[in-house]
Amino acid sequence: SSIGNNCERAIFYERTIPAELRIAHEPGLQAIFALGNDFERIVLRELEFELGVEIVQRGRDHLDPELQLSGHVDALIRVPGYPDAIPIEIKGLNPHMAQRIRTLADIRENHAAWVRKYYAQLQVYLMLSGRALGLFVLKNKSTGEVRFIACPADAPYQESLREKARRVKARVAAGAAPERSISSDCERC
Repeated sequence: SSIGNNCERAIFYERTIPAELRIAHEPGLQAIFALGNDFERIVLRELEFELGVEIVQRGRDHLDPELQLSGHVDALIRVPGYPDAIPIEIKGLNPHMAQRIRTLADIRENHAAWVRKYYAQLQVYLMLSGRALGLFVLKNKSTGEVRFIACPADAPYQESLREKARRVKARVAAGAAPERSISSDCERC
């Protein structure tokens, strides 16, 4: 998911600073991440048993060694009437954000950088798996409502991610951080 970060310096740091030297997430944020894992299991169970969706595969890692790019897709599902299995990305959303996201553009162009990264994340999965369509499965953490948003492969955007991955890979190999990019996201970095 980090390739969706607009700041290549942040991606560089993620790749080069050992985990034990990174500042840990504060407990409240870490609890939110843990809850996200719980929501993933709940949503997969709902898809399978309540909606009759076939779960073909859970939690597969994809890797492009050349780009040093990887991704961990939540699941691969088969939907009646669609000829191919579909990678899905499950997100548990706070009620405010869940109300705001209705379309793919609401994800891709969201004011929140962490939501915009979702689009890159699923595009990477599509790119690495060679699939034409992905699906966001969004669950409102307050109401339990589930929303589905189709995400077709976006070849120009995927190429921009490849180019970014090449630039970061070159910087990592050279041991030279990219230029600083100052934005409102810096406080979370």
